[in-house]
Amino acid sequence: MVIEMELGELKLRSGLLSTAERARHRKAHPCIEGWSAKEVRKLLEATGLGRFAAAFFSRGVGGDELLRMSGDELRAVMAEQASREEASAREAAAQLLAAQLEMLRAREC
Repeated sequence: MVIEMELGELKLRSGLLSTAERARHRKAHPCIEGWSAKEVRKLLEATGLGRFAAAFFSRGVGGDELLRMSGDELRAVMAEQASREEASAREAAAQLLAAQLEMLRAREC
């Protein structure tokens, strides 16, 4: 998923996407600045990280705060919700979310 997003971002910055492809890419990987906690929850659910969505939502994490969070902060919030999950599964999910956020931080909206 991260590789797909990185390729899409590279094509977007290089002007290699058609109008329809650009729209699909932006819909799949939207700019999240100014988003509410509810919108962040929906994004996590849509990207396969729904099991962690409640933890971010209960903390009121909106788009701006999510973009500022470090990998360790992401892991801490995710651990609250998924304390029964295997540590390796949580780590993989944290790495996926951190990689997605890195791409979104680099994007000019």
